[in-house]
Amino acid sequence: MSALPGPRLLALVGLLAVGLLAAGAGAGAVAPPDRAALDPAEGAGAVVTLTDTPNQATPGGVTRRTYAQADLDVASAVSVGAARIGGRHAELTLDERLEGAGPGPGQLGVVTDTLTGIEDRLDRLDDRQRQLLTAYGEDEVSTRTFLRRLGMVRVAAAQERALLEHVSERTAGSTSLSLPVETQTRVARLRGTLVALPTPVVDQVVDGTTGVDDPGTVYLQAASDGLVAATVEDGTYLRQATLRADRSPGEPNQFTSITRAYDRAGELYPWVFENAIGSPSLSGFGDSSVYLVEASHPQGDLRAYLDGATRNVFHETQANAPEAMPVSLTRTASGDDLRLRVNATHPTGPMWVTVTRPGGANATAVDATVRIDGQRVGTTGSDGRLLTLQPAGSFRVNATAGPANVTLSGP
Repeated sequence: MSALPGPRLLALVGLLAVGLLAAGAGAGAVAPPDRAALDPAEGAGAVVTLTDTPNQATPGGVTRRTYAQADLDVASAVSVGAARIGGRHAELTLDERLEGAGPGPGQLGVVTDTLTGIEDRLDRLDDRQRQLLTAYGEDEVSTRTFLRRLGMVRVAAAQERALLEHVSERTAGSTSLSLPVETQTRVARLRGTLVALPTPVVDQVVDGTTGVDDPGTVYLQAASDGLVAATVEDGTYLRQATLRADRSPGEPNQFTSITRAYDRAGELYPWVFENAIGSPSLSGFGDSSVYLVEASHPQGDLRAYLDGATRNVFHETQANAPEAMPVSLTRTASGDDLRLRVNATHPTGPMWVTVTRPGGANATAVDATVRIDGQRVGTTGSDGRLLTLQPAGSFRVNATAGPANVTLSGP
């Protein structure tokens, strides 16, 4: 793959990634999402246009929207632990095989066999993910079962990714084994496999079910071939989106040069490119048609994966500071000696719920239980404020504190 000059490089097992330029500024209020933007393929998802905040990938044909909590699950904890032990065992087995094979062709054969095994297992995991998304999108499995099974796919894929990185570490700088270019390309291609890509919200779900972290509230938007999952972790807004319909491996790559891929990324995320801190980076994965664009901006960080066959984003992760994101909707309501205020950003984005007892300048914060569309999403705490997720479409927010109750509707 050819590269353009730039200030930042990403290592892909000896393959260069590219750093490219962008700078600018902007301010204003958030506009309503535009689903017709950026010519997505018919029936596929789209990168929804927002103003003064990063655009967001969203699958088409959403069939389920819900809040969920990653509750502690003993069975999941045992399964995750066993998978991680198995992953470490695979790394130790690779070390033993390399040491016993001798230098040169023998060690290369071990690496080739290992990569074939990783490739086969990732293919099976990808198929499991596809079937799981379809089942959930068609309401065939519960949200709890879906999250548990998706978490197990994620853990298994992470172990394969760790084994892949272990192969790279063992062969990097080795005097007895030099990987041919085609093998380096194969490693890079495997790094771009869908199930091996970052999934920060699912990772948090796994940590919640195994007791590593406190369980958090997750907002899900699901289609038969796509998923959006959003949450708030330690004050950071995390969102991931997978649009399987926009990934077409094996189809012709329409990006005839890496410059065209970069330009397409700029079309999809204009606000990010105009307000980038430093320079957005674009990198490839071996000889695949997958491209990764990474950028930091005043509100956080973006990682988006484009498919050269569809020219669209098929996987995206965002990590943003909620307080830096513009508020587009404010609603208030009063009842039962409670005052409820909602400040929202955009669908699946951060939303603040504040509950007080009126008293003019002496208004007091209220620790209230908050429900959105009947689903409990948390409590406001001693400061009377809860940071949660805004659902898509119209919604109802209810706050209760003892016998007192107040409700409002939005948008």
